[in-house]
Amino acid sequence: MPRRQPLTLRPRGALAALLLILCAACSQVHVDAYPTVGSPSSTERCEELLHDLPGDLDGLDLQLVEDTLAGAGGDPPVILRCGVEPVAETLPCRTIAGETWREDTTADGLLLTSLERPARVSLEVPTGYSAKRLVTDLQPTLDKHIRVNGDPDPAPGCSR
Repeated sequence: MPRRQPLTLRPRGALAALLLILCAACSQVHVDAYPTVGSPSSTERCEELLHDLPGDLDGLDLQLVEDTLAGAGGDPPVILRCGVEPVAETLPCRTIAGETWREDTTADGLLLTSLERPARVSLEVPTGYSAKRLVTDLQPTLDKHIRVNGDPDPAPGCSR
């Protein structure tokens, strides 16, 4: 019975590359579509922000999510959305690193929505992550692309 020839390096390399591509596709985080609001300049700011996500966000590597104004990373994923709609004024306010956010409790953790930026951002923070550290790590990139308005009264019912 003839012996089977071992794979040469070239087919092994091609197989390894294929597996790497498949694994990368499997790790892509899915983010549900959401309505975006704002002017074309807000959309442009959001795109710039998401293409400049920090390499390390409290130990996470947030990546741009294709076909949406969002970035995500981790398991369960932390999700940053840009250009989101305003949230209910009845939600409690929280100040993190000098910035006011509306805070909503979700089934999996928290949803923070910025109040002081012309293009609103939201940050989904699953249980087990530190919202304070995530916002603090994200703030320099937010400030670079979407500056705080500086409004002394950021939102009704909120105080600093």
